[in-house]
Amino acid sequence: TTGEVTSIGGSSNATAVMAGIAALVWQANPALTRDQLRARLQQSGALWPSRSGTQGFGLVDARRAVVGR
Repeated sequence: TTGEVTSIGGSSNATAVMAGIAALVWQANPALTRDQLRARLQQSGALWPSRSGTQGFGLVDARRAVVGR
């Protein structure tokens, strides 16, 4: 892997990617509640704590989401 970000568009793609990241986070941290998981995903976004009307909290850093802040 190169670590490069690949651009894909659309909410359907974003939904699938976020579901995959959420699964990784929950697998590594099974004691998290649903609300804690959601907060961790949001806080791992590139735009956090700001929120864009079109991009939400931005590109999520999957590693950061898994290990926490």
